[in-house]
Amino acid sequence: MMLSSHIAMLANWEQIRHLEVPIIFITGQWNDWLQLFFVFVLYSEIFTTLISNVFGIGQQVRELVNIPETRVYLALFAVSFLLCFIGYSDLLLFLYPLFGYLGLATFVKLVLTRAAKTKRPRQN
Repeated sequence: MMLSSHIAMLANWEQIRHLEVPIIFITGQWNDWLQLFFVFVLYSEIFTTLISNVFGIGQQVRELVNIPETRVYLALFAVSFLLCFIGYSDLLLFLYPLFGYLGLATFVKLVLTRAAKTKRPRQN
């Protein structure tokens, strides 16, 4: 299915290259019900990701600061709402490299920490 979707997008490259979510355009050409299904799945994925991320970040924030739970979640949803005006493509262009660099920095820190532990002589 992924290969057929990719081939369909390549075949319609001129029509979809400026779209935020090109698969919605492609599925609309196949079948209206399929397009509706894809839209439902896409929005469901976005909604569940938002809820789980806000909950996870909220739990971490609550451990760091003494703020009522309701205010933490309202603030996180407000920030999320404001970020949605930036645009999907622009957010991805910024966030994907950012998370990649953060992951790389975490990896380097883990390697350096591990290397420092193995160089220390053991004490009996």
